[in-house]
Amino acid sequence: MTDIDPPRPNPEETRRKLLEAGMAILEEQPAGNVMSHIKAPVVSARAGLTPGAFYYHWPKQQNFVQDLLDFVMGSEHSRPVNSLFERLRVPVTDAAGLRQLIMEAARENLLEISTSSRFAVQMAIWARQAHDTHARDLLKSLYDEFEMGLAVAYQRLVDGLGLEVKPPMTIQMITAIITGLGEGLAIRRAVDPDGVDQDLFGLAVLSMLPGFLQPKAST
Repeated sequence: MTDIDPPRPNPEETRRKLLEAGMAILEEQPAGNVMSHIKAPVVSARAGLTPGAFYYHWPKQQNFVQDLLDFVMGSEHSRPVNSLFERLRVPVTDAAGLRQLIMEAARENLLEISTSSRFAVQMAIWARQAHDTHARDLLKSLYDEFEMGLAVAYQRLVDGLGLEVKPPMTIQMITAIITGLGEGLAIRRAVDPDGVDQDLFGLAVLSMLPGFLQPKAST
């Protein structure tokens, strides 16, 4: 009877395990100087692998940092927004339905973001972007992709209500304002839940809408 050699580890599977380990460490400790605590021995141990496996894929730690940034900021791992998009798919045809939709979507989105470890990592990477153009480009791409989908959903909502955007505003501008407002309130709520009521985001959006929208002009 001959000995059977154990199967060789799949290089791509090993690489993904190491990246997932790095992301898990970031989610637990999204340090201000993000990536400074991401060390080869720590990541390897977290993945259940040897440092040799790490250096097989990344000769230098900085190479891993760049790939980890790409991995973390990819749409697969970006902040949770599933419930927001699900809410925006609900047809709305009147003011009462719009108010209910906005209040429910805003409440859920605020709570999701303020408790999201992945959003905390995104903010830590934002701190890094001041001196790292690669991080800045990744953040820009993340916002572009996220807001592109939101703009389509918002436009569909506006059209269904028989409204249009007031010039000089555009649906893209409105999307950026609402996204920024939600993120700012989520950051504040994360450190001071009593200072930001769960309905504040929705109420703020409702108060801004008359300045953004108007009845669609007759043709």
